Amino acid sequence: MSRALHKSALFLTLSLGFMLLSAQNHMNVLTTMTGSFNGCGLGWSLCSLDFNGDGIKDLVALEKNWNPDCVMDYTNRMFGRINFYWGRTNFNNTISASIPGTYQRQYGLGRIFNAGDVNGDGIEDLGYWGSESQLRKVLIFFGRQQPSPTPDRVYNYPNNQYMLINKVYPLGDINNDGYAEIGVSVIHSDNTASILVMAGVTGNAITLLHPVGTDVVSSINGIGDVNNDGIDDYHIMNPLTEHDNSQQRLSVHFGGNSFPIGDSLVISPNANSLIFFHACPLGDVNGDGIADFSSFMNSSGNRIWYGSSNLSPQWNIMLPAISTGDTDNYTFVHGDLNNDGYEDLIAANYMYAGQDGRAYVWMGGNNFNNTLDLTLYAPPGVSEKFGWAKAAGDFNNDGFCDVAISQPISDSGPETAQGRIHVYAGNAQLADTTVSNEDFTIPNPETGLKVTIFPNPCQTANNNITFRVGGLLKNEVGSIEIYNIKGQKVFQSMDVTLSAKSSFSTIQLRNMPSGLYLCHIRAAGKVIVKQLSIVR
Repeated sequence: MSRALHKSALFLTLSLGFMLLSAQNHMNVLTTMTGSFNGCGLGWSLCSLDFNGDGIKDLVALEKNWNPDCVMDYTNRMFGRINFYWGRTNFNNTISASIPGTYQRQYGLGRIFNAGDVNGDGIEDLGYWGSESQLRKVLIFFGRQQPSPTPDRVYNYPNNQYMLINKVYPLGDINNDGYAEIGVSVIHSDNTASILVMAGVTGNAITLLHPVGTDVVSSINGIGDVNNDGIDDYHIMNPLTEHDNSQQRLSVHFGGNSFPIGDSLVISPNANSLIFFHACPLGDVNGDGIADFSSFMNSSGNRIWYGSSNLSPQWNIMLPAISTGDTDNYTFVHGDLNNDGYEDLIAANYMYAGQDGRAYVWMGGNNFNNTLDLTLYAPPGVSEKFGWAKAAGDFNNDGFCDVAISQPISDSGPETAQGRIHVYAGNAQLADTTVSNEDFTIPNPETGLKVTIFPNPCQTANNNITFRVGGLLKNEVGSIEIYNIKGQKVFQSMDVTLSAKSSFSTIQLRNMPSGLYLCHIRAAGKVIVKQLSIVR
């Protein structure tokens, strides 16, 4: 065999081995919930929590346009309903309990979330935030065997004082008093902004800070105990300039007995970039016993920090920016899908392929990497925004975390779809697909492609790197992946359009440490690997 043929055969063998290993991952549909009538919007928002206190996670779903007539009516019959599906061994699509709306928009334009244990009784509570008529509101329903039709706590924000509730997120017990707190970012009617914390023990609102920016989304997010001191921590994204959402200060705040406290760690004094979604708790993806979190997602990827008692501003790994997050505003949900002791990550893009949507799974592990391990495709049919909302929990109590993904509305018109929620079953066969990943130190096969990278080496902190690809016969859609010397993928650019006439793509690499990297360029069904040096 010639040397060239030997190279090609070796590469093909490795690639086929990788493809076969990837193919073993699957998640079967456990059950599918369907909305009450066309246009009811089941799955507008989802969350997972043990609401009835039996030790099994329950699935809760918002049916935003529900009304007792079960006929779509845009005028004054869009009450909304909160549906509960109790977790159990024979988990199915039957509604176990519900909180129906009784007037227009009571639960029609809002989101639900796991608020944590707000009242300190050991049971997780359900939160809802939204608007109705001339009122913005945040509601808390305390967990119990059967939900109460009346919320246990009500926070009202009249329209003449508050123009908008930007975001509402659970924070965990950030002041170590045994009660979970809730963070709310608001814009006032005079265009000033505030971040509020609702104290769990009293329910009183504490104004944490007034962001500099106005009419700009700020956020406060719970991220878990990321510094391993036994107290939940939180993350703040604070706009730096008025009317400009591309300048943000990102900071982590360690929880403590005294509250509120100042900055504990500034991740970025100015991200200087349009950030798509906010910080997100990830559980423990690398199995070191400390909670991890993500922050700073833009077009180059989603940065992840591993929790540590010596947490630093430098992120540890970056996942590709292939997700739009979802309308509940979390980029990821997490859970141990294969019961191996590591949290796995699930993201979605409901805009994919004409709003058909897709969902994505990365398996956690001791050497967590950012290679995609499983793609969940939208069920056949019209475009119904698969991935609009998602939730993770062991709903059937078999020891494997399950994933719920919704399709609430149709691209052709919201009144044409009932809304669906597909629940995918976790299983022991799920595995990290990179254990037999390609060895990027082997020579490139004879692809016919020629790639030039410049500047190389890269010597500045925030530099544009240009990849020029030659040898294309027509316009192609490709991808660029960058790996560090440990074999961990630190960057991925999906769906890069390469022109046959001027085939180059420019990416921006921010704050990547000095070292040797391998760039994996795919185009026209071919792959070529090039070396990149970064010197700081």
